[in-house]
Amino acid sequence: MTRGTLHDRLRRIAGASLIAAMTMLSTDALRAEDGHDHAAEGHSGEGEGGHTDEVKISPEAMKLFGISLDKAVRRTLTETTVAPARVSYNAEAMAHVGSPVAGRAGELKVRLGDVVKKGDVLAVIESPDLGRAESELLQKRSLREAAESAVEVANLAFQRAEELRKTNSASVTDFLSRQGDLKKAEGELKVASAEYLAAENHLHILGITQGQIERLLASGEVTSRFELKAPIAGTVVQREVTPGEVVGPDRESLMVIADMSTLWVLADVPERVAHRVMSGSKGRMTLGVAEGAVFEGTVSYVAPELNPRTRTAQVRLVIDAAEAVSFRDTASSASPADHAGHAHEGEAANGGDQAGHRHDSQAGHAHEDGHEHEHEEPAVAPSPMKAGQLLRPGQFAQVELELSSIAGAATEQVIAVPEDAVQTVEGREAVFIPADEPNTFTPAPLTLGRRVGHYYPVLSGLKEGDSYVSKGSFLLKAEMGKEGAEHEH
Repeated sequence: MTRGTLHDRLRRIAGASLIAAMTMLSTDALRAEDGHDHAAEGHSGEGEGGHTDEVKISPEAMKLFGISLDKAVRRTLTETTVAPARVSYNAEAMAHVGSPVAGRAGELKVRLGDVVKKGDVLAVIESPDLGRAESELLQKRSLREAAESAVEVANLAFQRAEELRKTNSASVTDFLSRQGDLKKAEGELKVASAEYLAAENHLHILGITQGQIERLLASGEVTSRFELKAPIAGTVVQREVTPGEVVGPDRESLMVIADMSTLWVLADVPERVAHRVMSGSKGRMTLGVAEGAVFEGTVSYVAPELNPRTRTAQVRLVIDAAEAVSFRDTASSASPADHAGHAHEGEAANGGDQAGHRHDSQAGHAHEDGHEHEHEEPAVAPSPMKAGQLLRPGQFAQVELELSSIAGAATEQVIAVPEDAVQTVEGREAVFIPADEPNTFTPAPLTLGRRVGHYYPVLSGLKEGDSYVSKGSFLLKAEMGKEGAEHEH
């Protein structure tokens, strides 16, 4: 997160607390007139025994804002490299849908951007060729049935001649004639069966299923309507057909369907480190249009050759748009103490006299009526599902890829903390650790080494097994800064 973004977020947090601060000041002023200067007493108590460098939040706020603890452990740090990249469709999960029959596009069932399932009807093609193919199948079936009947008649005649020949009641010539008729009928049946099978296969080639053929044979009705169906599940990303347009097998595709659950990220890795990127290693992608969104994936391909112009190797990262999404900053414009502090504000209001309570209510309503345009809903961080929708093929991105260790390099494990856990407090790098009181945290200054990947090696300030805030430390720092500003006032 950039320094400018950090300052903007702190200003929003301070703004969110302005209403509460004004209300408390008005309450304190009224109580002072009545002889109850609780504010002075409160500040006196904080000066004697308060801990301005500690932050206390409720367990509910910790769960809501994703603040979690971890223990310092030793780990082997993995180097990474950063490369420019672009988002692309998964070419192995795309389908170009064309019409295998010539005809005219009738009904179009889908539009660009529609999500379809496998087998859904995309369009209906009115095809005279399909009608002729269906009619041919029905004709070939009739010819086959006639040939089967001819075989049955010839077989009966042959059997009768054979019985008469045994009793010398029929001549040899008659017997041989009946035998020839049977063989001829059997030959014609084979031809008719082959022609029927060819007609059926022709319909299969046109995309007609066996179930549709059986329904055609049962009804005997020729429709000439070809249903163009989705071969895979996905999103319609191209539609190159309009109602009434003439289509045919010569068109490469009428529609393109892409499975958007996984996407490719194509990174251009410099020659000097390309040999250290391995298939199966991990990578993280960030988008310039979505600050804080980190998409994690796995390297599936490393090009064996370099681009002669850019001297880079193309590396393919597979991103699961639904599951491999995380957020490095889940903070909204409200802070944890804003949620956890409602109970304390309510207690303070109940503890005051009735006049003070009425004054607070009137002041609050007056402020709301006079400044309705200044109230804004807190900007809640996007959910993983919404983050997955941020991905668009063609986007430019930045990828951070793990590098394999250099032969002979040291692989000593060191105590390390993730970069998201480290904050700058009073000019020093620190992590938040649990204080003596429950749900209370205090910054612990650290001496860190050079960042390797997404971890900082800890040189001093944290021992193995010590607990620290690994996620959500930015919220604690922001809350601590807000409390410090309130104490100064």
